[in-house]
Amino acid sequence: MSRPDDDTLWAEMDPELDGGPDPEFADLLGGVTTTVDRELAGANVPWDFAAVLARAHALDPEQFPRELVREAELAEPVVSLDQQRRARRVTRDDEAFAAIVADVRADAELDAALRMHGVPAGPRAPAAATPEPPPSRWRRGLVGVVALAAAVLVGVGVLEGVQYVQTRMRTDGDAALHQGDRSSVPQEQAVIDDTPEATTRAPRRERPAAPELEDAKVPAPELAAAPVEPSRTRPEPNPSRRPKVALRPESAEPSLAERLAALDGEAHAAWRAGDLGTAEQKFEALIALAGSSRLADLAYGDLFTLARRRGDSKREESLWRAYLERFAHGRFADDARAGLCRRASTDAQSCWRAYLDDFPKGSYREKAARELGESP
Repeated sequence: MSRPDDDTLWAEMDPELDGGPDPEFADLLGGVTTTVDRELAGANVPWDFAAVLARAHALDPEQFPRELVREAELAEPVVSLDQQRRARRVTRDDEAFAAIVADVRADAELDAALRMHGVPAGPRAPAAATPEPPPSRWRRGLVGVVALAAAVLVGVGVLEGVQYVQTRMRTDGDAALHQGDRSSVPQEQAVIDDTPEATTRAPRRERPAAPELEDAKVPAPELAAAPVEPSRTRPEPNPSRRPKVALRPESAEPSLAERLAALDGEAHAAWRAGDLGTAEQKFEALIALAGSSRLADLAYGDLFTLARRRGDSKREESLWRAYLERFAHGRFADDARAGLCRRASTDAQSCWRAYLDDFPKGSYREKAARELGESP
């Protein structure tokens, strides 16, 4: 790098300046450019992060050991600033990015399935216990005021109760005789008269004697004993309105819906217990019973997740093929077809061509077009 002359630098800085260059500033600027040129010429490494660490190691080896420089040199090279920016290309269907998306989708489906059946998605770190801050002075003062007010109320209540009891005890036993207005009711007075007074009493009426009926014998009529019905305290409900419950005999076999529900519950219980082999067997039995129903479609999704968790790629491919034979356009058909095409060792282009024919708007159409050499 050659240093330009001072006149050129001055003209570049202020081309409209008529007075000419400043000698002192020109000398300072020239010295700076000369020093920069000399350091650039003596540098053996490109001026990137590794070079910065190498310079720091040269200045302070203890603070910046050589291992940091080696680690930085193994990293990706720094793109030069004068390099033209490459054209932006779509990365959502790149092979590496597609693998990441597939993993994220599998994890999301697994989490959804686990939450649906009460299985924890993964071990969670226990939350650190946050210590409660000490109560402030204002809070302590407020608590004291409330406690004092409660004590005052209790004391007032006790005093009122004691006064009431004492008042009741001082009340005379015959206080009820002295209550009321004396002038409203005339008082009765006892009058004693010594004069004898003839008292006439009404003659006592003699009751006629009842006739003696000892000899009269009247035959009692014979009455037929009538059935006595017990009294009913409540009316009996109408039997026609009672719900008819069809009781299944004990020997009857469970229905198909009950068998499917039992298999689904047993499969997820084994999954929660960590017995993945038993869970797979239960899901396979469920699929055999469910046929082409939505429950069988979802059970295949659980089998995909279990196979991916185990890392069994051959098992996953066989499940994809079995799924596509039963659900050619099911909810997982797009992923299953693309997965088989990605792992096709021979004739991958024919696989991607068939994928585009069956799924022209599929999630992996751009990947298929790129594999076929077509524009997406």
